[in-house]
Amino acid sequence: MIENEECERIIRDYYREIYNYCFAKLSFSKQAAEDCAQDTFLALHTKRGHLDSDSIRAWLYRTADNVMKNYLRRTPPDGISLDDAPEIPDTADPPDVTRESVLDVLTDEERRILETYAAHGYGERREAARELGMTLAAMYQRIHRIKQKLKKR
Repeated sequence: MIENEECERIIRDYYREIYNYCFAKLSFSKQAAEDCAQDTFLALHTKRGHLDSDSIRAWLYRTADNVMKNYLRRTPPDGISLDDAPEIPDTADPPDVTRESVLDVLTDEERRILETYAAHGYGERREAARELGMTLAAMYQRIHRIKQKLKKR
C-alpha cells in the first residue's frame, strides 16, 4: 500500500521520465504525452492502495503502455517518422505536489467519477458508466471536462 506522501514522491520522481517515454512513443506529440502521463499518474493515485512501491517503476511503464494503447485506439497518430521527428525536449516539469494534491481542486463528485472510471479496466467502461448512473458518452464528456480542469491547475 502506498500512502499519499509516498504517492506524491513517486509523482515528483517519475513524472518527467514517464512523460518523455510517452512523448517518444506518441510521435512526439506534446498534448498526447501530457494526456497519457496524467492518466498514468491518475491510475497510480486511484490504485495506490493495492500497489507496492518496490516495483512502482515497472508498474508505471506498464500502465503508461496500456494508457497509450487506449489513447491510440481513440486517436490515430499523426504519422511523423522518427527520421523527421525533433529531438525530445527536456521541458516536462513534475507537478508541484508539495502545496496540495493535484486532485484537491476536484469536487467530491468529480473524484468519484475519476475513481470509478480508473478502477474499471479499459474493456469495462460501460460498467463504470452504469455504476455512475450515466451514459458512456456522458461519462467520457465528464472525464474530458475534469482533465481540462486539472490541466488549468
